[in-house]
This record gives sequence, C-alpha cells and structure tokens, in this order.
Amino acid sequence: MNTDPKKPSSTLIASAAAAPIVSIVMPTHNHANFIAEAIESVRMQTFDQWELLIVDDGSTDDTRAVVEPFLKEDARIRYIRQEENKGIAFTRNNGVAQSQGRHIAMLDSDDAWASSDKLALQVAALDADPKLGIIGTWLEIIDEKGVPTGAMLSYPQDDAGIRAKEIYRNAFAQSSVVFRKDAFTKAGGYDGRFVVTDDHDLWLKIGRSYRFATLPRYDLKYRRHSGNITRTRRITAAHEELEILRRHRAYYPGFYKGLIKGFARLALAFVR
Repeated sequence: MNTDPKKPSSTLIASAAAAPIVSIVMPTHNHANFIAEAIESVRMQTFDQWELLIVDDGSTDDTRAVVEPFLKEDARIRYIRQEENKGIAFTRNNGVAQSQGRHIAMLDSDDAWASSDKLALQVAALDADPKLGIIGTWLEIIDEKGVPTGAMLSYPQDDAGIRAKEIYRNAFAQSSVVFRKDAFTKAGGYDGRFVVTDDHDLWLKIGRSYRFATLPRYDLKYRRHSGNITRTRRITAAHEELEILRRHRAYYPGFYKGLIKGFARLALAFVR
C-alpha cells in the first residue's frame, strides 16, 4: 500500500479509483478554512483503496479553490457540487448514491482523522464479521484552530454495551464511522426530516439488522466551533432525540430512561 500521501503512486491511485473498497463521503458547506486538513487526513491512510467524494452543499466561500489542487493531485478524489443548499441528510445520501465502494466512511469537512491506520482497522473488522454493520472510534475534541481542548470521549466497544444505551446516548461520532453500504441501503439511508440527529436515527436503523462495534482508540479529531454549538441546534437536537426515542422504542432497551434524559436535555437547551 502507498503510505506517503505527498507522493501518491499513480498506479495505485488509478487502481483504487477504478474499484475502491471504501467510499469516503465528505459533505461540506462553507468550510474552506477546515477542509484541507480533513482531506489530508484521508490521504495519509495506509489503506489506499478508497475514493473520496466531496459533496459541496452550495458553499459560497472558497471551498472549490481549496479543493482544486487535491483534485489535480489525486484521481481518487471527486468533487460534487450542489448549486442549492439541500441540507445535510440530502447531501450525505447524494454522496452515498454516487459511491462505488462496498463500505462507506463518513468524514465531515470540519473534522479530521487522527491516525493513519484508522481506515485499515475498520475495514478489516467489517470484512471479518459479515454481521457487523457499523464500526466507530473514540474521539478527541479540538477547537476552531485545531488545538486539543483536553476533552476526550470514549464509548462502549462491543455490541451489547453499545446497544444497551444507544437509544438515548449516541455512541457513534459521525466522522468516525465506517458502515456497510448494504446496511445503509437496507436501513433507507439518512432521513431528511432530522436536521441535526439524522446520524443517530440511521445507526439505530442499521442496528435492527446488524451488530455494532467501536475501536477503543482516539482516531477522530472532532472540531467544536461556533457553527456546530448554536442554541437553535441544541433545541432542534433535543426535539429530534425525543422523536428518535418514539421511533425506535420497540427495538432497543432504555426507553423510559431516555425519556427522562430527553426532557432534561430539552429544558437545558432552552436555558443555555
């Protein structure tokens, strides 16, 4: 495998572009100041049989100009432009619809992968267990400038541990996951009725037919900035989590505990 992202092998890149095993979907909207780091974190992966689909949801900043040099350097990277802003669920679904890999990795354009073997380990886990539908990682929180805040988030690792709490505590960071494309299709993809928590709903749909797993490694740098912590988003997320509880209560334990937490989350969202 090619391990030097600065000097990609044209032979390997041509082969990977023709038949990728993993399709990485990167939705973006006005993240010109973050997206280069996200792309570089993909290109540093030791597992090189991937394609990167950058789906631009109507950006009005310099996103295309930042992405352009990568398109010229690496044939595995594709740029898909949506002229109108369609929203995150539509954008993610659009990326998956145009993907070629049997596995899908998600990476938001304001986050970055933290280690070069992340993708290789997750693909190996999925290929070793046909009933494993989705695998995530732990994460480290960084600030707007990319500086670690000191906050680290870990999650249960095995299916039983994740399943016991998943209905009320999302154990998968969007940018950490790799899942089977077949599992995504069977689940019906992301539901556009969820503006903030479309990912949590999808994981629970996948979990009805497949197992969960998490790598106990801090392989994601999750960026916390003004655009993703607004009061409006917190209120919307709290309302959506209550709907997720209702939708999935028959398939997972913890409904009543989740209901208590859900109303508490909603109350806190209004006072913050």
